[in-house]
Amino acid sequence: MPKSNGSSVLRAEAIALLNDSLRKTQTGGSVMITQNLRRVTGFDPVVLAKALADYTDFDPDSDPHGERDFGNMILWGYDLIWKIDLYDPGLVKIPLNGSF
Repeated sequence: MPKSNGSSVLRAEAIALLNDSLRKTQTGGSVMITQNLRRVTGFDPVVLAKALADYTDFDPDSDPHGERDFGNMILWGYDLIWKIDLYDPGLVKIPLNGSF
């Protein structure tokens, strides 16, 4: 994580905890899965949910802000990239104030 003041570190950790909760419990947000992934031979949403819940491969390159909102993994023979974004309930825009 880059140098920052205490409040931005606290903000990043609060966002990370919300993202962890979404990944691990699939609550507190909506999970969107592309049609292309749904069409992959052997696709199983339970396997995907478990892989996301168990994901811990965060590092400074993939998680520079410490928010645990991005990752990649190999499932069903494909390199999958996932991302967590915060949108308003209408899926129109990302709020400026993040998790606060």
